[in-house]
Amino acid sequence: MKDVKKIKQVIKRVIIKNFRLFDENPRDFEFGGGFTQVIANNGKGKTSLWLAIKIGLTGDIPREMRIRSENGVIHYPQIDENFDSEELQKNLNAEIKIILNNQKENGVRPFHIIDNEMDEINIRTIINPSGAVKYYVNGLKWEKKTLREVLSNCSINPDNPFLFLEQNKTISLLERGPIGLLEALEDILDIKEIRDNLDNAQKS
Repeated sequence: MKDVKKIKQVIKRVIIKNFRLFDENPRDFEFGGGFTQVIANNGKGKTSLWLAIKIGLTGDIPREMRIRSENGVIHYPQIDENFDSEELQKNLNAEIKIILNNQKENGVRPFHIIDNEMDEINIRTIINPSGAVKYYVNGLKWEKKTLREVLSNCSINPDNPFLFLEQNKTISLLERGPIGLLEALEDILDIKEIRDNLDNAQKS
């Protein structure tokens, strides 16, 4: 992972267990301050990491991942064919833990709505084989709707279509040209309404 400083740190760590390519041994990814670039060969878990962060912060599981398959949510271990694994698979959960940076900036904690004393916010997501999702924030159970609303108030808008872009969509975005990129940037920063108001004021 390669970091470019100056951009404030939001995610500190992501810990993944039994999710897609990642097995029962927890994989711990640490993020530095700034922009983080993840580089790896195909099939090493880049998309799994991206999806883990997306699901952990939005609760949105793609429909095709809700069924048990090689593209599913749960990582099923390879077990000897003579071993009855039905009970094991029935109780096997995927787990995603996202640790957010809550250190003070200019005297204010970025996630003070969640906790105004701790330097870190721990969001733990548990997904069972049926696709049901449970959220725990700093050890307390939260509803998906509440988590999404609180994160939206903390400048992480789960409904922003540009918050999580797949690789092919990123390439498509880059092909839109300067005006298209400007419009996309306005959407990302949630300032399109301001731009529209300025345009209307100039016309009147």
